[in-house]
Amino acid sequence: MVGVRAARMRTLLRLALRDAARHRGRSLLAVAVIAVPLTMILLVLSSMTPPATDRDTALGSLPEGTDGIVTATASTEPLTQRPESIPPWIDQEDRFPASPSEISADLPDQARLLEWWNSPTLLMTTDLALDPGDQSRASSAAAVGELDAEQLRTLTLHEASPEALDLLLPPLVDGSAPSDGEGVVISRAAAEHGGLKVGDTLQLLAPPDTGWRSTDGRIAAVMEDSARGYTVAGIADGDAPEAWALPEWVAPLTAADQSGVSRHFLLLDAPDLSWQQVRDLNSDRVGVISRAVLEDYPPHDELPLLPLDPSVVLAHIVLSALAVVGAAVLLVLLVTPALTIGAERQRRTMALMIAQGAHPRDAARIHLGQGAVLGLLGSSLALLLALAGIPLLRALLASELGPAFGPLPWYLPACLLIVGPLLGVGASLPPAIAAARLDPIAALAARRPAAGARRRSPAAVLAAGAIAAAGATILLLAPALPTPLSGIVLLPGSLLLLLGALLMLPGLFGLAGALGDVVPGATMLRVAARDASRHLGRTAPAASAVLACTASLVLVATATASFQASRDLEEVSMVAPGRATIGMETPISDEVDRSLIASVLTHLEDEGLVADHASVLSSADGTWLEPAPAPGRACPSGEGPDTMSAIDPDAPLLCVPEEQAYQPGHTFPSWIGNQLTVMAPEDLRATGLDGAEEAADVVAAGGAVVNDATRVSVDGTVELLRGDSGEPLATVPGAFVSGFEPAVTISPETARAWGIPTRYVGEVIVPTDSLQAGDLEELREAALAESPVVQVSGKPAPDALGLTSDRRWTLFFVGAATVLAAVATLLSMALGRGEYAADLTTMESLGATPAQRRHYGAMQALVLLLAGLPTGMLVGFTIALPLVGTGLFGVFLTTSVHRLLLATGLAVLVLAVGASAAVLARPSGDLIPRTQD
Repeated sequence: MVGVRAARMRTLLRLALRDAARHRGRSLLAVAVIAVPLTMILLVLSSMTPPATDRDTALGSLPEGTDGIVTATASTEPLTQRPESIPPWIDQEDRFPASPSEISADLPDQARLLEWWNSPTLLMTTDLALDPGDQSRASSAAAVGELDAEQLRTLTLHEASPEALDLLLPPLVDGSAPSDGEGVVISRAAAEHGGLKVGDTLQLLAPPDTGWRSTDGRIAAVMEDSARGYTVAGIADGDAPEAWALPEWVAPLTAADQSGVSRHFLLLDAPDLSWQQVRDLNSDRVGVISRAVLEDYPPHDELPLLPLDPSVVLAHIVLSALAVVGAAVLLVLLVTPALTIGAERQRRTMALMIAQGAHPRDAARIHLGQGAVLGLLGSSLALLLALAGIPLLRALLASELGPAFGPLPWYLPACLLIVGPLLGVGASLPPAIAAARLDPIAALAARRPAAGARRRSPAAVLAAGAIAAAGATILLLAPALPTPLSGIVLLPGSLLLLLGALLMLPGLFGLAGALGDVVPGATMLRVAARDASRHLGRTAPAASAVLACTASLVLVATATASFQASRDLEEVSMVAPGRATIGMETPISDEVDRSLIASVLTHLEDEGLVADHASVLSSADGTWLEPAPAPGRACPSGEGPDTMSAIDPDAPLLCVPEEQAYQPGHTFPSWIGNQLTVMAPEDLRATGLDGAEEAADVVAAGGAVVNDATRVSVDGTVELLRGDSGEPLATVPGAFVSGFEPAVTISPETARAWGIPTRYVGEVIVPTDSLQAGDLEELREAALAESPVVQVSGKPAPDALGLTSDRRWTLFFVGAATVLAAVATLLSMALGRGEYAADLTTMESLGATPAQRRHYGAMQALVLLLAGLPTGMLVGFTIALPLVGTGLFGVFLTTSVHRLLLATGLAVLVLAVGASAAVLARPSGDLIPRTQD
């Protein structure tokens, strides 16, 4: 019995696959509708996950001849690591890392540790008056001299004993390893950048500490403002700018001031290190990448459970659910009608099967099997596209997004391979039910189920309108509900609105016919509307596709524009869109920084890229000022104003937890802090920001400019506190400039009056022409070509489409939605070509000319557009506006629409409908008889 059932299932599956292959357009549409949203959600979920280091990569990172790498951190918390990576940590300035003796207590008895030292980012030059082996202060006038901007480069220095250096050094391409404190090995990249060869002399400068910290802790503070001369002893293979020397500069300075600085060791003679010993070291804030542990990987139950962020988990669940629901809706609207019409055309074939002994349920299983296979193909394709796209996006967007696009959770692929077939089965359920209820005698006699004229009563139209109105009401009320509930009600409201709109389509065909009654000479429109109402099996899928695709285009155009506008509101900058700033990658001193940046700007002016520039200063001793909340605008302890409260003076105050409060970022291209900025009034005007003129007047009057609207009182003043003590400093005239980066901006005169020393940090650049994204990149490349130690940043001006930094992604999403809409509409209209040809046959037999047939086709297309296009736009906006208004996950702060992109997408959709109608209405040489209705 089991064998018979298996053989029957194989036969049914073979029939399902044959039908899917025969109708390739329909099958490809089903696969695409499943694959596209699932792929996008997988990529979004991956972007929320930090990338993980795999075991092979970790093994490849270990120097040959070593058994591992040991890092003793100055963190306050024990480490929780996996064998292949040490998680990020924060070195505390008052903590000391574990000593070699403390580390050795948890290592095998014979294990050895060889320490090496890493420098902060250093400057490399050949212009300093320092002989090899000499060391002095980098900022001293005698040492600095006249630095050449074109000759300055940046690199990182590694120091180690001869034994450790032999293990750390990449293969040498020229020269030899350093034999004394005067020699240094540089990478091939550093040699090419500096034009150096073996035997040349160079100098390395450790610039002043800027206060920024990395996983090497205070090393920048330990080495600040020191310089050393070297002779190039050798050149090693390497594409990164690096250098290697004996421990006579970084090592002694670190040994004298080890607090807050991590220590690094090579592990030798420890081939039997256990995972338990690694975990014991983790409790002492020591991380280990061990060759033995990686080669004998610990069991899964011994690995630490990484902490889960509840908000990330919630986002995963919500986004996954939205993807599944979205794919299901698209399948029902675009694929189910195709499968239903396909089932109608197979009625005779199915009837023959039943007449030969097959059970009616077998006919249903054919459709269900076809849906399951298409669903499996769609989900498998989504998984393959995501796995291929994650490494590509990680490489392309690493500089923009930082550590992102990590591995997918293991359960997602498994769930995907289950969800895909379920979606396919769900889409094929209606035709399967119809096939199971098939009357074989009626099918063999070519009689269709009686449907009359398929007219809808006024009561049915009113019921459909009531359903749509209920959905719209829920959606419009959603933004006013509390955050969790507002997101929950969006889905049922959207489904009700969409269901009501679809049920109203037959009534809308009737409205198109009524329009033909009142418009003179619109007889053909009336006939086309009547036929559309009579043959809903042909017209309903096409009209549903127009409605769904129009709504999707509106939703995408609104969501992408609102996202971009929200980011523009939330992001801060020192300049208006279309302008730029320049600063030092590694600041040295006022004298040197001004000289280098001035030489770069002179070059850019000569090239016609820069019209003017203005100086930007900051505090030289770390002094920072805190603007106090305005009276009545203060939040409770542990809370702060949300973004809208801070950027909109007219917005009501909304206090949120500090981690969610308004926190302006840092975009100015300098490591010097941007909390307090000092600018002359005329320099402030050069920023081009809205409100810069008024802000310049306030600064000239001894006032302060802030970037948080909750800090300016109703009388136009700002109370300033000393950030280190919280003591009131002064209450001065105040101005708020939305989107301005500095928390507080004052004039140089005010800074001197308050005893705040200043230092130079960079320039505001006024370009000859407003900078769009490509122009900004050209300016950046031109500046780096003159000197690689400067940085250029800015905010590109919108292009002709109103797009800025998100241009590629916006065009991708809107373009993909437009292409999918056009293809879906074409296929949906092509589904009814049999019945359409029958109508044309009737017209031809009655003497209609080719021009009249084309006119009829155009009117058929117009009926579909009149029913689906306005309704789709109404549905799309009714869903999109509440979706944006709820501000889910804090993504949306305002509402906007890419009008030009939306108009282009809708124009493509209209052309697709018109082209389909024109092709279907072309004259035919053969008369196609109409089957009995």
